[in-house]
Amino acid sequence: MAQSGLFDLPPEVLCALATVLGFAAAGKLTPAQQNTLGNALMLTGQVLETASAQGQYLQAQQVRPERRLADIEARLAELERQNGA
Repeated sequence: MAQSGLFDLPPEVLCALATVLGFAAAGKLTPAQQNTLGNALMLTGQVLETASAQGQYLQAQQVRPERRLADIEARLAELERQNGA
């Protein structure tokens, strides 16, 4: 999937943009509204992080058996060479 827009920005620019948006929103919201919006955005970030971590874990589990088999085969070949088989 091609990325564009927000995902193409360098990290420094993305952080600067988020900072500007945060200050712009804070100026127009009451403290209670700032808390509500901030908490909602933080929860959204936590959900994205959790989903991403679980996805990476599951991908690693799918790759691991193949890698383990290759490691076992390589070790077996090494032992056979050492034993002159």
